[in-house]
Amino acid sequence: MRNVTLILDDGSRFSGKSFGYEKPVAGEVVFNTAMTGYPESLTDPSYAGQLMTLTYPLVGNYGVPPFTIEPNGLATFMESEKIHAEAIIVSDYSYEYSHWNAVESLGDWLKREKVPGITGIDTRELTKVLREHGVMMGKIVFENEELRMKNEEFPSYSDINYVDQVSCKEIIHYFPSGTSSHSAANSSFFIPNSSFIKWYDHEAHRNFDVCADDHCQRYQGITRASTPQAIEAVSATRGEVLMYKGAICDARFSKCCGGAFEEFQNCWENVKHPYLIRQRDSKTEKQLPDLNIEAEADKWIRTSPVAFCNTQDKKILSQVLNNYDQETADFYRWKVSYSQQELSELIHQRSGIDFGQIIDLIPVERGTSGRLVRLKIVGTLRTLIIGKELEIRRTLSTSHLYSSAFVVDKEYEEKGHKEDKIPSRFILTGAGWGHGVGLCQIGAAVMGEQGYK
Repeated sequence: MRNVTLILDDGSRFSGKSFGYEKPVAGEVVFNTAMTGYPESLTDPSYAGQLMTLTYPLVGNYGVPPFTIEPNGLATFMESEKIHAEAIIVSDYSYEYSHWNAVESLGDWLKREKVPGITGIDTRELTKVLREHGVMMGKIVFENEELRMKNEEFPSYSDINYVDQVSCKEIIHYFPSGTSSHSAANSSFFIPNSSFIKWYDHEAHRNFDVCADDHCQRYQGITRASTPQAIEAVSATRGEVLMYKGAICDARFSKCCGGAFEEFQNCWENVKHPYLIRQRDSKTEKQLPDLNIEAEADKWIRTSPVAFCNTQDKKILSQVLNNYDQETADFYRWKVSYSQQELSELIHQRSGIDFGQIIDLIPVERGTSGRLVRLKIVGTLRTLIIGKELEIRRTLSTSHLYSSAFVVDKEYEEKGHKEDKIPSRFILTGAGWGHGVGLCQIGAAVMGEQGYK
């Protein structure tokens, strides 16, 4: 944990440790005397631009609940869709949490939302200062970093129109009391722009400095080396790292790109790495359609373009796949079918949100490989846009969908206009296995078999 200092505009200084996102911020320092409810307080738009001090000494012991939406369209456990406070200041942060409804720690939530958190502060003394002098401006400075403004240059809270920043820009219609799901499905009571966008990286894994999940290819040690060739390759490259402009490369890889490489920012943080860019997995066919365009992605996924990873050669696959992963060779192109009941129950179970019957799955945004970055789920009870690609894969499978590069077909049992009917079955036709960023393992194995160096 890095040392951090809270500096008030009267010169008062309070030292503590960081447990949230590490960035210098400034704002109006205020205090909150509630004993519980930090998820609600942090997402309250009225705290925009403020450094929130919690007077209750122990914070974080019950974690953070999932972001879910009620049938009336309002958030279940939050006051809005994101954290509005500039930072949170506490006396004692609990790194361990326990609650039946918790899905992550307060620290992980703050890091994901890029909001600083400070622990170890004498909040009793800080509250006394604020009571005596009234709320005042303050700033958070991290160890070995200088805040860009000078000590005397505290911003004025009144200079920014926070009401305008947090207010809705258009009218939002929520489900009125007594509205049935049938009438709601044929009305304008959905919230068209409501979304839940999440990605998983090393900050989401306690006690790890790297991502500890198969999605990001966790390091499992030499005891998990599957073949003598793998051990030989590790020994031959020991001490070597890939570098770019003086920094170690973020060397991602997946099992099968599906014919085109995805870009980093479409799966994780919105940072573009120049060495993790779109490219076709072929030396003979180098032209790649613009798979951000829905029509092009639809055509690409429904066909079987030439690519190194387009193979079912068991000898090659055995080089890169564990035994249990070799049970199927249908990963370059694949299909999954769900009945209406199966899909609605699956999405409810995996997301914690009851959408009712599923009316449609609508692509909102695709990446460079055709993988969905954002998907709109339309149900009879509510509509929500989810992302990024791993969240989509987790929501639409009991474990992980092969990839988020898929197109959707719907079947209807009853005759008549499709617009008036609930689909009886959804068929997902997909491409690739994994996130598709960086090295394509199966493609690389084929290239090695063909003599590429």
